[in-house]
Amino acid sequence: VRELLAEWKSRYGVDPERTIGVCYRGTDKQTEIRLAQPHQYLRLAQQLLDQHPGCRVWIQTDQAQVRDLFCRELGDRCWFLSEMPVTHGAQTLAKLPVAERGVSSYEFGLRILVTTVLLSECRWLINHTGNMGLWIALYRGHWERAWQFGATGRLVTEFRRTWSRRRRRLVDEVRSWKKLLS
Repeated sequence: VRELLAEWKSRYGVDPERTIGVCYRGTDKQTEIRLAQPHQYLRLAQQLLDQHPGCRVWIQTDQAQVRDLFCRELGDRCWFLSEMPVTHGAQTLAKLPVAERGVSSYEFGLRILVTTVLLSECRWLINHTGNMGLWIALYRGHWERAWQFGATGRLVTEFRRTWSRRRRRLVDEVRSWKKLLS
């Protein structure tokens, strides 16, 4: 993992301090949650580029259509890892036959881990709700300069995170009072 991480950083000239990482999970994810549209991710990435003109956007996605949208709209200010497979359909990459995916399950898993670590190092991060999104956030270790599109397809802001925590505490408090009164 460390060797591949160093190799990709060198090959792509990755400077995490000047990188806006975007991780969009598409394919079959809409069977679990309401997906935000790729244009929502793109709009936020463009806003960050406007605020930080010396940066580049790294689009990491499982869908060729989303990758191509970002590259078309952002031009040379956008890049992607050519080593990471993408699909044109709705089937998740993990379930594609090896011949169609182009890499063994072991190699795919290794590349996913390196991608996760590398995304977690980006100064700015636009993330999704899903397993990989969770691991990126865990490796990152903080929410600073990070945005996430939640399970409702809406952007989770700091206000929403704070309100959600408060609402959860309030609901827990009400439940405990109900137990005491019954």
